[in-house]
Amino acid sequence: MNTDDTGATASKSAAIIRADADLDQVVDSVRWDAFYHAGQICSALCRAIIHEDVYDELVEQLVTERTKMTREANPMTAGIGHLKS
Repeated sequence: MNTDDTGATASKSAAIIRADADLDQVVDSVRWDAFYHAGQICSALCRAIIHEDVYDELVEQLVTERTKMTREANPMTAGIGHLKS
């Protein structure tokens, strides 16, 4: 075990992104983990610990490219049925 890569995340689901990460894969994974089930599950991603060498590029991809793929809809007309909590 490499102790340089471990640490406590205070019982929060966290993504730890290293400088050598494949950012395309990271963006897809972060988007899926954060928004699947509308974030309403205990394991939903709620924080990311990002290496400073890739921070700007990753944030740019997450905000500008990938969130365009998420759309809002009126649940009364979208045909998705009832939502329960």
